[in-house]
Amino acid sequence: MTGISIPDGLLLAMRDMHTERMVAIFADTHGRMLAHELVAEGDHTGLRLSLRQIFTKALSRDARRMVLAHNHPSGSAEPSDSDIASTRRLNQFAASLGIALEDHLIIGKDAITSMRARKFIV
Repeated sequence: MTGISIPDGLLLAMRDMHTERMVAIFADTHGRMLAHELVAEGDHTGLRLSLRQIFTKALSRDARRMVLAHNHPSGSAEPSDSDIASTRRLNQFAASLGIALEDHLIIGKDAITSMRARKFIV
């Protein structure tokens, strides 16, 4: 999916959560992971997303690339209209800071959707 190595089990663990959560995997220019951490939490219907929180963490690690992933407690990996709009906003903001948003993954019960593969990140 991406040129960044995603820790084994991270995405698997997210598929069974009962509330929405977003994690970020921060990487250097070469795709070597610097850190991964929870960057947003919500309830069973959505996330409370803060660009300031996500990108403060990215900048503090001097990240040049990143992957975002969030789960859908409903089990569906289909992106919502809000997911699409947020992904576009996140990508624009990341680019303005010199950070490449490699992908935004939607984690469902039995599937993972890549927003890059769906052409929502170009």
